[in-house]
Amino acid sequence: GWKTEWGIPDRGPVHNLVFCAFTGEEMGLVGSSHFVDDPTLPLPTVEAMINMDMVGRLRSNRLMVMGVGTATEFPALTGQVNERSAFDLKTSSDGYGPSDHSSFYKRKVPVLALFTGSHTDYHKPSDSMEKIDAQGLWRVALYARELVDSLDRGPRPTFQQAKSDSTVGRIAGGGG
Repeated sequence: GWKTEWGIPDRGPVHNLVFCAFTGEEMGLVGSSHFVDDPTLPLPTVEAMINMDMVGRLRSNRLMVMGVGTATEFPALTGQVNERSAFDLKTSSDGYGPSDHSSFYKRKVPVLALFTGSHTDYHKPSDSMEKIDAQGLWRVALYARELVDSLDRGPRPTFQQAKSDSTVGRIAGGGG
């Protein structure tokens, strides 16, 4: 149940949860590649990776989720979690994409990557803090928390090689 004042589950997680902040993505996924090469837990015990990259500017209520084809359970899971969040959810099957989740997918770890869209300030000094949509970011964080909690309650996701689809570049906005 969700009993605490802040919406935190009233129990601890069943699984180990590892929170990472990677660096060197634009230089070739340097941080996430290092992690999968020298993980803090044995990589075969990593059941899933959820990546949040560029999630601070929610527009038109649109949340993009890449990697839904990397585990047989993910299409249903992302939809069920969205019943509470009510995003205009756009999905892509492929586990490869322009962010750190690709390092995990290459090593056969199911991945989900959350993204609220590209913008004209991408990789520019004009990408400043006051442009963050705090309420939208909070909603994305709640969606991610529910994904994590649902994964924690359920059995290990079943990895599958996702069909490559051409929407990844379009969803992510390309560029860099």
